[in-house]
Amino acid sequence: MSAINVLDQSKFEYCELIWGDCIYGTKPQLQELGIAVGLAFPGEPDGPKRTLRVLDPRGFPTTVKSVPVFESVPVWKGEGVYCARIIFPGRERKQEQWTDCAPGVRMCSDSSWCDEYVGTAVALAAAGLVRLDQLPGQPGMRKFRVTILPDGSLPIGAPTANCAEARKPGTKTIERASKTTYAVFVRVSEEVTLTRDEKERCAATEYEERMEALPRPAPLTAKIAPAAPKYRTEGNVLYLTFGH
Repeated sequence: MSAINVLDQSKFEYCELIWGDCIYGTKPQLQELGIAVGLAFPGEPDGPKRTLRVLDPRGFPTTVKSVPVFESVPVWKGEGVYCARIIFPGRERKQEQWTDCAPGVRMCSDSSWCDEYVGTAVALAAAGLVRLDQLPGQPGMRKFRVTILPDGSLPIGAPTANCAEARKPGTKTIERASKTTYAVFVRVSEEVTLTRDEKERCAATEYEERMEALPRPAPLTAKIAPAAPKYRTEGNVLYLTFGH
């Protein structure tokens, strides 16, 4: 019987994903795999508050976090379960691309439905993206999020009301991004959205094909468990458990 078998298997799940390994288990189960052996886990005395960063036995960077009892996971785990995420080098997804579009303003067009701008209130106003009196919290404006319709007017009705005008190209949504900056989301046309969606689908397909062609390290369990692992797959997720 494998060392994993003497523990509660209902709390253990080993997922081989396209970007690396994602392992759910108790502290003893993860340490049985060689992860964070002898260290305090998140939330424990002398442990980090939220995230423990270590190397797994194969030398790959690993983050260990406590799993909230309400988190949706492949099998309900209950309390005392942690998630170890191991991203293999060279498998990282593309990061958002930001560019400087005006003094003090950065812009990103990775979203399919909008262009996003971030900057201070003064910088955004100088770039012609907002007026200072339109910012959240200003007199007559909502506290957390302000929507400006393409004609410069405000939507009529409750904040949660379904406003068809707010889906038109040119609509601006303003939110606070930090203590000193705001984010402005400018909705693009349906044609642009379709073009960006198709570009994202092509990029995702290319990424998946490239990742599948790369050699994959042996799972940690294969190195420590005498029993043969049993695999089951769902989509591009592979789950691994152990029999007697």
